[in-house]
Amino acid sequence: MTKKTSIKYLLYFFSYLLVYLCSFPLLFMLTFVADSPTVSESTLDIIFYIFSLFVTVVGSTILNYLFKRSMKLNKNTKHTWLIFFAHLILIPLTYILILT
Repeated sequence: MTKKTSIKYLLYFFSYLLVYLCSFPLLFMLTFVADSPTVSESTLDIIFYIFSLFVTVVGSTILNYLFKRSMKLNKNTKHTWLIFFAHLILIPLTYILILT
């Protein structure tokens, strides 16, 4: 792998951080909705996990589509699949570490 190609793959790998910029407005709206004192703790946990799952799946899919097309990376190589699965792990893990 050349240096130019490896830089593209590194940019694609760290692109998972872009998911948070897009998801924070939705997270703020969910926070205001869940601010009611009548909402139980278990309901809040379920809302958070569903939101985290939604952001993970949709964010990874969109990043996969955009970065492979815009950077002209080869499709379905072991590097792109590894980065895609790393996104599926890193996005919810970072959410859990930041918000807890």
